[in-house]
Amino acid sequence: KAKATELDLPLKPMPEGIIVGGVGGETKVQVATIRAFGIADANLKNIEFLVGGSDSGNGLIGLNLLDIYDTEYDLANGVVDFIRAKNCGGANLAHWAGDKVVTVIDKLPGVDVIDTHIYGGGQINGKYVRLMFDTGAPTTVLTRAAAERIGIDLSAPGVIASANIGGIGSKSRQSWIVKLASFEIGGEAIRNTPIRVIDESNKRLNADVILGADFFLAHHSLVAGSQRRIYLTYNGGPVFSLSTDAETGKTVTRAENAGGA
Repeated sequence: KAKATELDLPLKPMPEGIIVGGVGGETKVQVATIRAFGIADANLKNIEFLVGGSDSGNGLIGLNLLDIYDTEYDLANGVVDFIRAKNCGGANLAHWAGDKVVTVIDKLPGVDVIDTHIYGGGQINGKYVRLMFDTGAPTTVLTRAAAERIGIDLSAPGVIASANIGGIGSKSRQSWIVKLASFEIGGEAIRNTPIRVIDESNKRLNADVILGADFFLAHHSLVAGSQRRIYLTYNGGPVFSLSTDAETGKTVTRAENAGGA
């Protein structure tokens, strides 16, 4: 809202009862219409932005733009590409991979027609988890409800009580760092890895794990809505421990079937 005020944008109310939710709870929002919005080589007209929530940065680019075409995320090199796939059928779209191992998983649908988040499936300690891919999340988190379902005891020795985490809402939530025997996605497995657990309150998350920027920095990925697939290659280096080593000390994890070190 601070940036909308700075730009002197006229604001309109949202329809009654519509709210925006995230890790930090829920918040009411307004709408601003941007007459001309430039991104990459496109100049888009009359684009609506939701206005509200916590003032973390100037704004967030959502899937109403990022999911128009297939989207390639190479955050390790600071690049996001929009790709219009034509007549690709079942072709392997991981054009950058070369001789790297390519992990391919199904892009799962949302829970309803307005749920357009990017979902896939994985396993933690051998048990199925629903994954949400979210470049806007600075760190990967496992929800407390999912952790307890998997059998993780947050009061067990070795579990580290960590900082509170916030999001688009105004509240913050307790978090813990736990050690997983394994995290698997497609054929890729990460052994002996820490992960952050969050005491989530928003029931609209519709996922057990939010894969954040740490995961995207460790992987080159392409979300191919045209094929309902997600392609991943491992860049090497830490994955979830990238955001936990400062609190836990250096963690030695092991990636298997990932083609990296």
